[in-house]
Amino acid sequence: MSISEKRIDLETVPPCKFEEHGEMWVESYMTMHPIFDLSIAEDLSDFDFSVEFYGRNNFKEQLNRLRNKLLNYEDEMIENLNEPIANRKEIIQTIEGHLERNKVKIAPWEKYEIDHGELEYIEGWKRISLNRRLLYVKIE
Repeated sequence: MSISEKRIDLETVPPCKFEEHGEMWVESYMTMHPIFDLSIAEDLSDFDFSVEFYGRNNFKEQLNRLRNKLLNYEDEMIENLNEPIANRKEIIQTIEGHLERNKVKIAPWEKYEIDHGELEYIEGWKRISLNRRLLYVKIE
């Protein structure tokens, strides 16, 4: 018989779903799945979509890295950036707004001290076919 206890932590942003797995004769284990907010306008550029995705889903580290690269005109350090940035000032302001709103929110990977963090979720995103590219900054 399978164990299927499910729980959602609504105190984190994004919320996080936990599932217990296992059989009666095997030790059970928990898996954690952030429930990402994907309700983002489809007509946004890849850069604007990335900023919205990170902002709505509490990717503080990635927002900080993008802001720093934009402020320092280090556009070549931004992965998947294939066009010049025309609205740099507006993007920086949007990023700073997201950072301010997320300042007191805790991400599930922070709360539960998960070994992998934001970059692993971005890598996972690349394996999902949603016809969008996320722009991001690798850890230096």
